[in-house]
Amino acid sequence: MVGAILTQGTSWSNVEKAIDSLKSANALDLEIINEMPRDHLSQLIYSAGFHNVKPDRLKSLSSYLMANFDGKIEALKRLPTGTARSQLLAIDGIGPETADAILLYALGKSVFIVDTYTKRLFTRLGYAVEQDSYDSWQAFFVSQMHKTTYTFQQYHALIVEHSKARCKSKPICNSCPLASHCTFPSK
Repeated sequence: MVGAILTQGTSWSNVEKAIDSLKSANALDLEIINEMPRDHLSQLIYSAGFHNVKPDRLKSLSSYLMANFDGKIEALKRLPTGTARSQLLAIDGIGPETADAILLYALGKSVFIVDTYTKRLFTRLGYAVEQDSYDSWQAFFVSQMHKTTYTFQQYHALIVEHSKARCKSKPICNSCPLASHCTFPSK
């Protein structure tokens, strides 16, 4: 859950540094984050960027979980997916992508995450228009796939890996295995 907040607007390598910092301080726990002074939390997660915003988001999430579920993720996990998603979206700083990342990876719910990598790759493959809404993108993927948590986790991870290696904002098209299907103008 912490990683889903920390990854907003930054690379996973920077998030890993922040998570390592939290671990070193024995602070990778929502109850500890809830009690921790904001300034100290800001210092610990500095490498993840937006260190003036993300402490508040982490504290909002941890405060919500402490107040409503005694800090027990398992209690949130037992809620129906739609209910859990609505509750996550009501927390300051959590939008659809972050809520779905928490649902898929932390709670094991069968939802598909639509992120920048997904939009970029599939727009270049000619499947959708980037201005489509989050819900439209998500509906497209859900209608095309076997709807299991494992499938969504693996497919999303493969999209991220491919996009980091090849389908970057400045793509490396010459060795891309999808090049023959791609509509991107530079290839």
